Amino acid sequence: MQTHMVEGGSLRFEVRGQGDPLLLIHGACGQIEMLADLAGALAATHRVLSYDRRGCGSSTPDATNDVRVHANDAAVLIRDVLKEPAIVVGWSWGADIALALALAVPSLVRSLVLLEPAWQMGRPSVEGLRLVMKVGYQCLRGKDRLAAETLGRWVFQRQRGGTAWDEMPENIKDVWLANTGALKVELLRPSLHNLSMDFVSAKTMAGITVPVTFVIGDDSHSMRHKVQESLSAALPAMKTIRVAGASHLLPVESPAAVRDAVLEATATVSEARSPSPGRFEQ
Repeated sequence: MQTHMVEGGSLRFEVRGQGDPLLLIHGACGQIEMLADLAGALAATHRVLSYDRRGCGSSTPDATNDVRVHANDAAVLIRDVLKEPAIVVGWSWGADIALALALAVPSLVRSLVLLEPAWQMGRPSVEGLRLVMKVGYQCLRGKDRLAAETLGRWVFQRQRGGTAWDEMPENIKDVWLANTGALKVELLRPSLHNLSMDFVSAKTMAGITVPVTFVIGDDSHSMRHKVQESLSAALPAMKTIRVAGASHLLPVESPAAVRDAVLEATATVSEARSPSPGRFEQ
């Protein structure tokens, strides 16, 4: 493992494999180890950089829910470590960071592969407010691990009932529960520029110029399918790949299927792209 300096701290990262450069961005309560199986699968064909987002794992402990900061961190890693435009694969909030990066600095992104982003899922709803209140109350009582489990059970709900949280491998569950510090900032602290990108309109999202593929588990909760429908309306050229039987936990429970989806999504990406101006104000 290595570290690289970014504004306000450092990020722990790992590079594996040879081939076209690929940046892998984890979601909430994550770190490198959570996506290790997927990174290993992708490293057979790509040079994969995975990292702990700020506030997570062994990176700088100063968490933030400002997606612009996370997008800038990703840009720094592409510029300084990979040193050429990369395929960007993001999971959940990591996928929203990938979208923010493509809007801000499209010249650094060869293509996007989005594993169920949360675009606009943070907008007020009865279910969402209940979740935030419950998690917030548990954190106030000092029950941080219980709060993280509450979020996990909600995030990994299956469309056909139940939650993939109960099927999560214990080592992955330990990673999730260990990153509650970031959770309290990313979920509970109000921000205009939050990680679910509630402030980004469909019109702005339509300005993305790089190829986009949305990968979704067919057993993910209906709210994930609504995000896919909304993003597809904003980006009519976006390709959608469905993973049979998978939930929002898809990169953990189905890494080979996700690898195949990434290979399919990036098969026609050209080796070089001409720079274009960013649309997402930093």
